[in-house]
Amino acid sequence: MEVKLNESILDSLRRFNSLASQLCPVHNFIIDCSKMPKAEDFNLNLRKHGFFGEMFTELDKISSPCLYWFMCINESEAAKSKENLIQFRHNMGIHSRNVPAPNKNTNSKYLYLGIRQGGVRKKDGLTNIASRIFQHLGYYSVGSTQGLQLVHWAKLKLKLVILELPSEVKPYLNIFEKFYALKLRPVIGQH
Repeated sequence: MEVKLNESILDSLRRFNSLASQLCPVHNFIIDCSKMPKAEDFNLNLRKHGFFGEMFTELDKISSPCLYWFMCINESEAAKSKENLIQFRHNMGIHSRNVPAPNKNTNSKYLYLGIRQGGVRKKDGLTNIASRIFQHLGYYSVGSTQGLQLVHWAKLKLKLVILELPSEVKPYLNIFEKFYALKLRPVIGQH
């Protein structure tokens, strides 16, 4: 017996295509890692001050699923950042911070790509995307939670782009991530 795959998944493909054709809000932030406060000086309340205050005020309004990426100004900066992360990763026992693995991608200015389910955390009211970016910045108190941990190793300017997706995307979120990973070819993270 043989089955055509498209007959089995045609409705899902139509729905995916319909979702992919929608216009989605985009949020852009420039993060100068060399000017970030030291991690030991940082606490959750500092999210309300300075640049972090502006960024997290906006992030705390996003409760829908998101696709996000960190990008460097050029491919050379991304390659250098990848090497810095590899060195930091090599010394993980010293600083107890878990970072994503590098991958084989080269010649890309995209550092990292991720997704986040929508929602709000019950314990502190942070939206899921705000919480995840907080972890990537490296200020989360639990070092075993994987993230870029930028404050601990990065000294460059990055652009953070967050694509706010419709809530109906939830069953297709991993598929969107795979497609974007193929297009952007981030140098860090496994897809």
